[in-house]
This record gives sequence, structure tokens and C-alpha cells, in this order.
Amino acid sequence: MAVLNWSLGPRTANELCLDAMVFFRGVPLGRYRARNLSAKGAVLTGGYPIPEDEQVRILLGLPQRKTEPIALHGRVELVRQAGPDHVAVVVNFENITMQHEDMIHDAVLAALDRPDPPELRRRG
Repeated sequence: MAVLNWSLGPRTANELCLDAMVFFRGVPLGRYRARNLSAKGAVLTGGYPIPEDEQVRILLGLPQRKTEPIALHGRVELVRQAGPDHVAVVVNFENITMQHEDMIHDAVLAALDRPDPPELRRRG
């Protein structure tokens, strides 16, 4: 079972944390941070809760597509308070294209391959 990162704390080693613009019923809710990303879904952390079992549209910025985000559709699985002024929203992607799935896999693999930032390296 995967451990979900509910906080907006500092990045951990090799964590992929991306910008996402979330739309609910056509209305932009604002920017969220996408964590625990896979081709199946993500944990979005931001300021506005979204009702569970509702559909959302997500514009996800990927490192390899700096100028144009990819558009994804998903369903809200779970919402939890993650801090005093932000929530964590678990979204399962729906009808994802093979191309978008490959782009997400590439971004996750690239994050795993990059060296740890100096502040996260173990001293010893």
C-alpha cells in the first residue's frame, strides 16, 4: 500500500511535485501541487476542497512540456484536511491516453533518476 503525502512540507528526495490547475464544473478552482503522481492518479494539495466522487479537469505541467500542460480528466476519490489552510485531494485519472500515460511515466522516472538536492543528502 502506498503512503500518501498529505502535507505541503518541503520536497523529499526524488519526489515529483508539479503544478496543476484544477477545474470543477468548468470553474477554475486555482493552482494545486500534484504529488504521488502516476498514470492512474495523483494527490493534489491546495486551498479548496472538492466534493468526493465528482469529476474534475486538470491541466498538469510536466517538466518535458514546459510551455504546454497536458489536460486530464479525473474523479475525486478522497478529500482530507492537510493543514490549517489547505486540503489534499486524491484524484483517479479517467480515460487517460497512452501518450499522456507515457509522459507521466517519463516524468516519474526522470525524478527517480535525478540526484538528491544538497539539503536532502545524508551526511555521514
